[in-house]
Amino acid sequence: MLESFRTVSGLDEETAWKALQHYRKAYADHGADKSEPYDGIIDLLKHLQSAGIPMAVATSKVEDQATRLAQRFGIEGHFINVCGASDSEGRASKADVIAELLLRLQSEGIDISNPAMVGDRSYDVAGAAAHGIPTIFALWGYGEAEEASEAAAVVPSPEALLTLILDYIPRPAAKHDNHPRLKPTNSTGQYAQSNVC
Repeated sequence: MLESFRTVSGLDEETAWKALQHYRKAYADHGADKSEPYDGIIDLLKHLQSAGIPMAVATSKVEDQATRLAQRFGIEGHFINVCGASDSEGRASKADVIAELLLRLQSEGIDISNPAMVGDRSYDVAGAAAHGIPTIFALWGYGEAEEASEAAAVVPSPEALLTLILDYIPRPAAKHDNHPRLKPTNSTGQYAQSNVC
């Protein structure tokens, strides 16, 4: 949102920060309660968890609001961690959020050697790329198709995302190894995902 206030609205730095604070207050007071998960998302999360694929959230939303939404929708149990923006800890960009999430996952013993990001904005793609992480672009989200130009793969629906993941992620070789590896899905180098941010 801060970047949008700067670039789309053309606000100077000080005004953009003030606008962000007003936006966050309005979202916390009213906006969050109007949110609903996209159709198919809850089933997608259930299937991915059943398949043993570790998932976490890396969002530009303020972390406490992201946690609140996950709890409201009853999906917090699908995620190892929910990481969001934090002014007090200096996490503003998506790259910052992903960096913190990777540290958290690593500290919990999660294999982060081959993660993938699922996102719907160019900020997701760029933020993940800053850490060498490929992005699967979700066309059903807020972003426009043009924002997917640097994504490793593009999917039109949660059902298509599930198919992509399950078709191209090898099953673990042993019971104790439940962290599938990221593998190219075809000769163009598109990717399915293992750990999902």
